[in-house]
Amino acid sequence: MMTPAFGPQPLLDLFTRHPHLFVTGTDTAIGKTTTTTAIIRTLRASGVNAVGLKPLVSGVEEDGTWGDTEAIFAANAGLLPRAVVSPVRLQAPKTPKLAARDEGIAIDLAAVSAQALETLAGFEAGLIEGVGGLLAPLDAAGRSNADWIARLDLPALVVTTPRLGTINHTALTVEVMRMRGLTLAGLVLNRWSGSPDDHEMLEELEHIAPVVWGIEEF
Repeated sequence: MMTPAFGPQPLLDLFTRHPHLFVTGTDTAIGKTTTTTAIIRTLRASGVNAVGLKPLVSGVEEDGTWGDTEAIFAANAGLLPRAVVSPVRLQAPKTPKLAARDEGIAIDLAAVSAQALETLAGFEAGLIEGVGGLLAPLDAAGRSNADWIARLDLPALVVTTPRLGTINHTALTVEVMRMRGLTLAGLVLNRWSGSPDDHEMLEELEHIAPVVWGIEEF
């Protein structure tokens, strides 16, 4: 079970400054959807009309659903149809560029972006979750999450976790964002336990970028 580690106030302060944010991560399976859903639930519990989107999703489950889409749909309290949460749903558990190629689908990142921004405009706060790490290729042209963030013109949260290799992966991700002129809203530390090692990692990560929130795992 995942619960907020640092309380709701840091999020409320963050979304007062940036009502709409992109969620990326230092790697795939780093906890972007866990973070997205935890933020949505925390904001909604605090009285903020917030929703999340994952416009591109790949890797269908055995039951024919997409787990990330279902998780965000539930966190949204069903306010948005699944087809709006994730308009592009791909079968293979690959980066969207490769999964779309397998299915003969052309991903129109401009159209996907316009639809996502139009949807979020109807809510007090909103999140757009990316796919994989910052430079994972999304379409046939090889555009990445970094390119997508630039197109959306949104600040981005970077999800990381206190495990071996995190400092390097986080520093690389943040450096690429800064080189490209992208706005970093802060780091979210997933799978926080509060251990001495985690506190040590937190201190090191703070040298890279502000850690604005954490999610605790039980």
